[in-house]
Amino acid sequence: MTQPAHDQPDPISDNADPPVVLHVDGAIALLTLNRPAAYNAIDADMTRTLAAAMDDIERMPAVRVIVLRGAGKGFCAGGDLRFFASRGDGLHTAVDEVLAQGHRFLEALHASARLVLVSVHGTAAGAGLSLALAGDFCIAASDASFVPAYRKLGVTPDLGGTANLVRAIGLRRAMRVQLLEDRLDARLAEQLGIVSRVVAPASLEEQTLRLARELAAMPEFAAAGTKRLLRAAESAPLGAQLDAERRSFQDCIHAPATQAALQRFVGR
Repeated sequence: MTQPAHDQPDPISDNADPPVVLHVDGAIALLTLNRPAAYNAIDADMTRTLAAAMDDIERMPAVRVIVLRGAGKGFCAGGDLRFFASRGDGLHTAVDEVLAQGHRFLEALHASARLVLVSVHGTAAGAGLSLALAGDFCIAASDASFVPAYRKLGVTPDLGGTANLVRAIGLRRAMRVQLLEDRLDARLAEQLGIVSRVVAPASLEEQTLRLARELAAMPEFAAAGTKRLLRAAESAPLGAQLDAERRSFQDCIHAPATQAALQRFVGR
C-alpha cells in the first residue's frame, strides 16, 4: 500500500483503483481518497483500506503529519448509495461492513500522536463532511462546499458526524448544521469553526503541503502533547486535566529540543 517517498508528492491520481492511495513524503503521510469517478464515495473497500493505511502509518516513526484529501473534482460525496442499494436484503450487513472499518480508521486518527490535516476541494457531503471533521485541522478551497445531507435521506449522521461536529463547534451550532443548513460555503464553515483556513482554489494543494510542513516542523513532544491534552479536555475533570498538563509540561521541558530552545532564549 505504501508507495516510495520522493522529494515531491506524486500528483493526485485519476485512477480509481486502489480506493485509497498512501504516499509518504518525509515526515508527511498523504492519504488520498481515490475513487474520482464516484466522487470518492465511501464503500466497504475504501474504509477497509483507510483503516489498513493507518496501521501502516503507525509503524512509521518518521511520520509527523497525516494529510487526508480527495482525488478528482471533489473531496468526498459521502456514502456510496449505489453500493448500499446493490446489497438488497443485505443492507444491514453492508452498513456494518463500511462502519466497522470506518470506525477503526477514525479511532486511529483520534488516538494518533500525529497531527491530522484534512484538505477539502469541491464538495464534502454527508459522510464526506464527517471525514472533514475528523482531522485536527481542515484547509479548504474558497469554492468548496460542505453539505450535511443526512436529513434529506431520512437518516442520522455517521462516521463521527455528531461527535466530531459537537467537539468542533458546540451543540447549538451542530444542531444548526445537521438539521437546518442545506449547504455551507467555505467561508461560513470557517466562521462556524469547521474549517481552519480558506485558500484560493488554485493554490489549495500548494498551501496544504506548506501547512503540513509547518506542522511537521513543530517540536514533536509539544505538538503531540498539545493534541492529546486538548482532546482530553472536554471530558476530564479540571483537577485531572491540570495534573495531565503538569505531567506533559514536565515531559516536554526535559526534551533536548526544548532545552536547546531555552538556552537560545536565555542567551538573547
